[in-house]
Amino acid sequence: IGRRPAFFIYLFIECFFGVATAFAQDFITWTVFRFGVGFTVPAILGTPYVLAIELVGPARRTTCTVLTNIAYSLGLVVLSGVVFLVRDWRQLALATSIPFLSFFLYWWVLPESPRWLLARGRFEEAEKILQKMARVNGKSLPANYMVQLKLITLFLSDILNSPFQT
Repeated sequence: IGRRPAFFIYLFIECFFGVATAFAQDFITWTVFRFGVGFTVPAILGTPYVLAIELVGPARRTTCTVLTNIAYSLGLVVLSGVVFLVRDWRQLALATSIPFLSFFLYWWVLPESPRWLLARGRFEEAEKILQKMARVNGKSLPANYMVQLKLITLFLSDILNSPFQT
């Protein structure tokens, strides 16, 4: 379904179960809701990271990885402050879930990964995104760029999808 839709599906699940946790009436219900939140954590952390890595060039991937980990670490520091200030577990569940709703605003600005689109043979969609990325950066795609990219993608796809021969 793509990296972008997957992120928003997991984001919805996380927000739903996170808010529902605040309204749990017993420990079993609370545990089920927290399990729902925990189910989404790897995807909520991993999907944006993969998307970011795929949107930057090889020279910037290390920087992107470091910045992602710094942001995560700072988030944990902020979380400790929130936990210190918000002592009620119901309010804490809301305070740590409701802010995630703001990420839904990214729906209109976050593109699908061009690499993912290319790997699925969706060349026109990938070209639109790459053109926009180039335009935003004050650049233009080189002549025949998409033709070359399509040939490379098809070649690699053929190699990777062919059975091994001895």
